Amino acid sequence: MKKTACLSAMIIALALMLCPPGAMAQEASGLGSTYGGMLFAGPSDPEYRSYEQAIKPVLLDRIEREYGVVLNGDTLSPEELLEINALLRLKRSDEPVNYILNRFPGALASETPS
Repeated sequence: MKKTACLSAMIIALALMLCPPGAMAQEASGLGSTYGGMLFAGPSDPEYRSYEQAIKPVLLDRIEREYGVVLNGDTLSPEELLEINALLRLKRSDEPVNYILNRFPGALASETPS
């Protein structure tokens, strides 16, 4: 019984060291309190559209801050931004960013759509 209690205490202490209680609150944007746990009827749902408008600048800022890539928010949907974020997170260190962004025409802010 003592071994189980000691092991549980060690696991809890390790979890608190790796992820302090305030860390999640610091990283969460204000969108979590507004849209957290919401279910949408579909893309035509007005609440979904307002969510898309709110999440787009957050994703653009995160990608710029974490990867140094300035994207064109006018041509990209939030789903494409999420995909770009995932691809940038998983890219190899020697892989150029342009290789990933070529899949999304007009993605870079410096590009002009043709």
